[in-house]
Amino acid sequence: MALAAGAILAVLRLAYAGWLYMGAADMWGSKQHAKEVITDSVVGLLLLIGIWIILNQINPCILNLNVLADFSGAAAQQCSGTSSGGSTVTTVVAGQQAQLIQAGGTP
Repeated sequence: MALAAGAILAVLRLAYAGWLYMGAADMWGSKQHAKEVITDSVVGLLLLIGIWIILNQINPCILNLNVLADFSGAAAQQCSGTSSGGSTVTTVVAGQQAQLIQAGGTP
Protein backbone atom coordinates (compact mmCIF):
# COMPACT_ATOMS: atom_id res chain seq x y z
CA MET A 1 0.00 0.00 0.00
CA ALA A 2 2.78 2.40 0.93
CA LEU A 3 4.75 1.39 -2.15
CA ALA A 4 1.75 2.11 -4.36
CA ALA A 5 1.17 5.48 -2.70
CA GLY A 6 4.85 6.36 -3.17
CA ALA A 7 4.71 5.40 -6.84
CA ILE A 8 1.58 7.50 -7.39
CA LEU A 9 3.18 10.50 -5.70
CA ALA A 10 6.35 10.10 -7.79
CA VAL A 11 4.31 10.05 -11.02
CA LEU A 12 2.42 13.16 -9.90
CA ARG A 13 5.78 14.85 -9.20
CA LEU A 14 6.93 13.89 -12.69
CA ALA A 15 3.79 15.43 -14.18
CA TYR A 16 4.37 18.62 -12.16
CA ALA A 17 8.00 18.77 -13.30
CA GLY A 18 6.90 18.34 -16.91
CA TRP A 19 4.47 21.21 -16.49
CA LEU A 20 7.25 23.39 -15.06
CA TYR A 21 9.63 22.41 -17.85
CA MET A 22 7.10 23.19 -20.58
CA GLY A 23 6.51 26.69 -19.16
CA ALA A 24 7.65 29.89 -20.83
CA ALA A 25 10.86 29.58 -22.87
CA ASP A 26 12.68 32.34 -20.99
CA MET A 27 12.31 30.84 -17.49
CA TRP A 28 15.72 29.17 -17.15
CA GLY A 29 15.49 28.92 -13.37
CA SER A 30 12.19 27.10 -13.67
CA LYS A 31 13.64 24.65 -16.19
CA GLN A 32 16.58 23.90 -13.89
CA HIS A 33 14.20 23.32 -10.97
CA ALA A 34 12.08 21.04 -13.19
CA LYS A 35 15.16 18.98 -14.11
CA GLU A 36 15.99 18.57 -10.40
CA VAL A 37 12.44 17.45 -9.64
CA ILE A 38 12.56 14.93 -12.50
CA THR A 39 15.87 13.56 -11.23
CA ASP A 40 14.55 13.28 -7.67
CA SER A 41 11.36 11.55 -8.85
CA VAL A 42 13.24 8.99 -10.94
CA VAL A 43 15.62 8.25 -8.04
CA GLY A 44 12.61 7.84 -5.74
CA LEU A 45 10.95 5.41 -8.15
CA LEU A 46 14.17 3.39 -8.42
CA LEU A 47 14.37 3.24 -4.61
CA LEU A 48 10.76 2.03 -4.43
CA ILE A 49 11.47 -0.70 -6.97
CA GLY A 50 14.58 -1.72 -5.03
CA ILE A 51 12.65 -1.86 -1.75
CA TRP A 52 9.94 -3.98 -3.37
CA ILE A 53 12.51 -6.41 -4.80
CA ILE A 54 14.28 -6.78 -1.43
CA LEU A 55 11.04 -7.31 0.52
CA ASN A 56 9.75 -9.76 -2.06
CA GLN A 57 12.97 -11.79 -1.80
CA ILE A 58 12.85 -11.90 2.01
CA ASN A 59 9.20 -12.87 2.35
CA PRO A 60 6.47 -12.14 -0.24
CA CYS A 61 3.87 -12.06 2.54
CA ILE A 62 5.41 -8.86 3.89
CA LEU A 63 4.00 -7.02 0.88
CA ASN A 64 0.42 -8.09 1.68
CA LEU A 65 -1.30 -5.51 3.84
CA ASN A 66 -4.55 -6.67 5.43
CA VAL A 67 -5.47 -3.65 7.52
CA LEU A 68 -9.18 -4.40 7.82
CA ALA A 69 -8.59 -8.00 8.83
CA ASP A 70 -6.15 -6.89 11.56
CA PHE A 71 -8.74 -4.59 13.13
CA SER A 72 -11.66 -6.98 12.86
CA GLY A 73 -9.97 -9.58 15.06
CA ALA A 74 -10.44 -12.25 12.45
CA ALA A 75 -9.09 -15.74 12.94
CA ALA A 76 -5.70 -16.77 11.67
CA GLN A 77 -4.78 -15.59 8.20
CA GLN A 78 -2.40 -17.52 6.04
CA CYS A 79 -0.07 -16.35 3.29
CA SER A 80 2.18 -18.59 1.24
CA GLY A 81 5.12 -17.70 -0.96
CA THR A 82 8.50 -18.90 -2.11
CA SER A 83 11.66 -17.56 -0.47
CA SER A 84 14.83 -16.73 -2.40
CA GLY A 85 16.22 -20.18 -1.54
CA GLY A 86 13.32 -21.86 -3.30
CA SER A 87 11.68 -23.28 -0.17
CA THR A 88 8.01 -22.62 0.46
CA VAL A 89 7.34 -20.21 3.33
CA THR A 90 3.97 -20.06 5.06
CA THR A 91 3.21 -17.24 7.46
CA VAL A 92 0.32 -17.66 9.89
CA VAL A 93 -0.88 -14.51 11.62
CA ALA A 94 -3.27 -14.69 14.56
CA GLY A 95 -3.78 -11.41 16.36
CA GLN A 96 -0.40 -10.21 17.61
CA GLN A 97 1.43 -13.52 17.10
CA ALA A 98 3.19 -14.63 13.91
CA GLN A 99 4.71 -18.01 13.27
CA LEU A 100 6.97 -18.84 10.37
CA ILE A 101 6.64 -22.40 9.19
CA GLN A 102 9.20 -23.76 6.75
CA ALA A 103 8.05 -26.46 4.36
CA GLY A 104 8.21 -29.78 6.17
CA GLY A 105 9.06 -28.12 9.48
CA THR A 106 7.05 -27.68 12.65
CA PRO A 107 5.87 -24.41 14.15
